[in-house]
Amino acid sequence: DKLVTGVQTCALPIYVRKYVIVHELAHRKIMSHSTEFWNMVAAEMPDYKKAIKWLNTKGDKMIEKLDF
Repeated sequence: DKLVTGVQTCALPIYVRKYVIVHELAHRKIMSHSTEFWNMVAAEMPDYKKAIKWLNTKGDKMIEKLDF
C-alpha cells in the first residue's frame, strides 16, 4: 500500500505536512472522522489543531497560487 499526496503538499509548512500524513495514515485504520480517529491523530500529533487552523486560514491562498 502506498500513501500518495499531491505535489502541492511540498509547499506546506513541515508541521502541516506531518498532519496531512498522520491524518491519511490514521484513515488506514479508521475510515471515519470519529472520536477514535481524532484520538489516534492526537496521540501521534498532539498539536494537530494548529495544522488544521493553518489549512483553514491559509490553505485556499496556497492553492490559488498553484498553476494547474
